[in-house]
Amino acid sequence: MRGREYGLILGQIFLEYFADSRSLHYGLWSDDLELNIRNIGNAQDAYTDLLLATIPSNARSVLDVGCGVGSVAKRLLDLHYDVECLSPSFMLNEEARRNVPGIIVHDSGFEDFVPARKFDVVLFAESFQYVESYAALSKAAEMLTASGVIIVCDKFKCEENGKSPIGGGHQYRDYLRTCRDLELECIQDIDLTERIAPNFDLLQDFRQRVIEPAAEKIEEITSYKLRFSKYLFFTALKMILLRMIAKHRNKERDGNGFKRHNTYRLNVLRPCVSIK
Repeated sequence: MRGREYGLILGQIFLEYFADSRSLHYGLWSDDLELNIRNIGNAQDAYTDLLLATIPSNARSVLDVGCGVGSVAKRLLDLHYDVECLSPSFMLNEEARRNVPGIIVHDSGFEDFVPARKFDVVLFAESFQYVESYAALSKAAEMLTASGVIIVCDKFKCEENGKSPIGGGHQYRDYLRTCRDLELECIQDIDLTERIAPNFDLLQDFRQRVIEPAAEKIEEITSYKLRFSKYLFFTALKMILLRMIAKHRNKERDGNGFKRHNTYRLNVLRPCVSIK
């Protein structure tokens, strides 16, 4: 878990510096938005705009599960929603508190969280893949007010097309079965796969144009006579870059590969029967 936390924090620092972005979720791309790192903040804003547009008009209270660095929660607060957040990541929670002063953030995993009240919306924005489907949806349904909904916005695997080289996500068919078993009606289903896929093309472009040239230059540097401390630093940096290159070199980690093996959905779920 720690390694993933460090990676997310470093990713957030990178995006804030290069793209003026304070979000960790994928961008939602459209034909009129040029695919480059400078536009990722605009694409992430489009993602959040769509997410907020699915919240029912009568909803006021939101539980943001896996809140990241607080970007969605901040937008919710700006729209005068009553928001509480939770995440098991102490590091990300500290960033969220810095980014959104006064926000309520519970240092807890969803499975262990004991709410003091019910919510109109339980929101999983790219956090559903990190919880067990049946237990999470069952617990979320119990947290809802009488007219409440669960919103799931995340990637799912479609491994009938072969094993995906891109990690993360539940099997989509299993998720649909879980919704049926728990009598959760999907009142809105938006397929975002085509508009999320370009993020992976952007990652491949970054690997080819930035990471690989940087690794080659560091290889040159470490061939020179260096002080031992500098040699250790550049060698460690080279190993990190080489791991990143190896991970993303698979051709199926681009947008087409993502579409072949995954589906990205925005679902609004409502219990078919009221849960007391």
